Amino acid sequence: HRVNRHIKDPERLPECIKAQHERSLAGFTGTDRGTGVATSADKFGFHKLVVLATRNGRLIAIDTASGGQVAWNVRVPDYTETAEWQVPTLRACSNGVIRVKNPGGHWVFETTSGKMLRKGTDKAKTQTGTVIEYDLADGQVKGFVSGQKSSPLWTFTPKKGEEIRSLSPRSLDDPVASIGTVLGDRNVLYKYLNPNLVLVTAVSNKTSVASVYLLDSVSGNVLYEASHASVDTTRPIASIVSENWLSYSVTAKSGVASPARGYHLIMASLLESSLPNDRGSLGAATNYSTLQPSGGEMSLPHVVSQSYQIGEEISHMAVSQTRQGITTRMLLVTLPETDSIVGIPINWLDPRRPVGRDPTPDEQAEGLMRYGPMLPFSPQWYLNHKREVVGIEKIITSPAILESTSLVFAYGLDVFGTRITPSFSFDVLGKDFNKLQMLATVAVLFVGCLFVAPWSLFLSQVHLQTAYQVVYENPVLSTYKVEKA
Repeated sequence: HRVNRHIKDPERLPECIKAQHERSLAGFTGTDRGTGVATSADKFGFHKLVVLATRNGRLIAIDTASGGQVAWNVRVPDYTETAEWQVPTLRACSNGVIRVKNPGGHWVFETTSGKMLRKGTDKAKTQTGTVIEYDLADGQVKGFVSGQKSSPLWTFTPKKGEEIRSLSPRSLDDPVASIGTVLGDRNVLYKYLNPNLVLVTAVSNKTSVASVYLLDSVSGNVLYEASHASVDTTRPIASIVSENWLSYSVTAKSGVASPARGYHLIMASLLESSLPNDRGSLGAATNYSTLQPSGGEMSLPHVVSQSYQIGEEISHMAVSQTRQGITTRMLLVTLPETDSIVGIPINWLDPRRPVGRDPTPDEQAEGLMRYGPMLPFSPQWYLNHKREVVGIEKIITSPAILESTSLVFAYGLDVFGTRITPSFSFDVLGKDFNKLQMLATVAVLFVGCLFVAPWSLFLSQVHLQTAYQVVYENPVLSTYKVEKA
């Protein structure tokens, strides 16, 4: 097959040359050939296929680079109208295939065309080391070794009268570019970084109390907990964990503890110590394990939190993702009341914002602003702009090739896709960049070098001849200089 492909490659040479010319021209002008669509999608990783599984047993691929057009639409084999198709698990593999798994079967489809390649069962995976999983069962969170669900290693039970509402684990693909936050005076606050974090939200309908518990999913230890009274437990509680911070929202009802009904967004930051340049109990430890802590005590993070009152209820949360984690993160929330998706910059939610005073010069250099209890959503934060996105159930984010860009896809009753740049496009030239002026400048410099180089060589030769003439006309002076040297 490879030999035949190489033999036929010369036949495509004229087409490839023409396509390369069009791509170069489009890259210079910033538009696609004849369509006006940006061609940087392929080079920068913006051109993605989103594969969706529908309730009636179909797989649909949506082309994000063509305005949401359907690339292919296929029916999953062995599905009947009367059968109940349970929610499948879709996995995109690096070899260009999509794996679809549910209790009824396992299928492999080609990503670009939707053609089914095979049907069968997966081979048993060989694992090196111990893999600990957790699950919610009977109102408890239980951790167990993979494949040994009947023998839990640890069990977490909320307070009496509370029932667990949801689990929010930290994403497996959550790169961190820096282990600390650089302050304005050049000191460092070290982040509490733990890849095994999971946030548990629980409610008590009788007492109208909402509680959050931050667990270490390996050991089952509770790292942090907080409770909120006078909460409308019938409303959704969105939550998320990323890097060294967590966020959640609650709906407060009027009462003694909270005179005004409203919606609250809470942000908490996890640090290794409250002191700069101090790593707490982990500073002197060369190795650390959550299962066997040094000194027999669990190292707990130092938590700084703040609450903000917002104008609308939040139903779901997500966080932007980039390849290296260098770009500032953005908290993505859905607002069902206005059918909107809002991206909140993390610096607006920093719990270290000074309360009751203006920030110092060092805090201003760090980007901190004075704390205000109200957090109005700026019109620039609305990702859907004038569009309405109804019934959003989940937001998915994915990194692009460019570090500055994160891809966003939301689905539910409507589907919506866009790309965001939380720290602006610092690694790509903007559309308003004057490319003609840049080329003209380079051309002038090139022509100048062509004229300056011979002239410089001519002047150096003239100076050299003049020096020889001076030495020849003044031999005594020259001899004197040599003898003096």
